[in-house]
Amino acid sequence: MTGKAWIIKTYGKELFERAIGTLPREDQAMFRMELVGTSWYPIRDWTRVLDAVRAEVRAATGEDAKTFDRRLMFESIGTTMNSVFRIAFALLSPMMAVAKVTPYFQKVYSHGLYAVVENEPGRCRVRLSEVPHAMADEVLRAFPLATSWVLDIAGQDVTKMSCTRKTEGLTSTFEVAAIYEPKRKR
Repeated sequence: MTGKAWIIKTYGKELFERAIGTLPREDQAMFRMELVGTSWYPIRDWTRVLDAVRAEVRAATGEDAKTFDRRLMFESIGTTMNSVFRIAFALLSPMMAVAKVTPYFQKVYSHGLYAVVENEPGRCRVRLSEVPHAMADEVLRAFPLATSWVLDIAGQDVTKMSCTRKTEGLTSTFEVAAIYEPKRKR
């Protein structure tokens, strides 16, 4: 399920329409179409729409931006895909799961280069480099969550996570470091 479809399903079409209304009129029609990838629309506009959605969700439900972002990441994937990934990743070690998502992450982000920098038992560091500045805010929100999601479906609890950003001319590099341990049976 796309982020847009999940927002509409979870919070309603009216809320999404109000968020789109924050864009200039000439940019609004694009977001009424079904969007498949970030290369189909300007990331700056999608970021503005998501910021407006966060504000609308806060006003309507009291849900803060951090909770919204986590729900968007974890729930938009859908129960079926989440189950498929969990079954597949249960067959792999957490380190192998981190290594195997490289092609997936490379497709999720329309710009930038994804790489696993460190991948040891209980810790990993992943990097997204050559990210245009227009994508920086969303990468800061989503990249740590995406890393957390990978570890979650691999049966791990993240106990500590950090995300650093280094600006290099027209682009930035983001590095997420995570320390994790197997989930405890509840």
